[in-house]
Amino acid sequence: MRNVVFTTSSGHFGTGDDTVEPGDLVCVLFGGNTPFVLRGIDNHYILVGECYVHGMMHGEAMAALESGEVEEEWFELH
Repeated sequence: MRNVVFTTSSGHFGTGDDTVEPGDLVCVLFGGNTPFVLRGIDNHYILVGECYVHGMMHGEAMAALESGEVEEEWFELH
């Protein structure tokens, strides 16, 4: 696999493997340090892989949650 560059709907730049597709979800799981790419399939998500997203790697995601920029979301992984 090779890395590709992508942008999120909120304007963050990131890199992930070449299986990343438009519409995939980037999230930081509680207790984790690395963002992950998830893909919605029917009523659940599958794990596509980890990624690098500038501005989400060093606690910025939690700061965005605390400021209301992003929201907590519950979902089911398969």
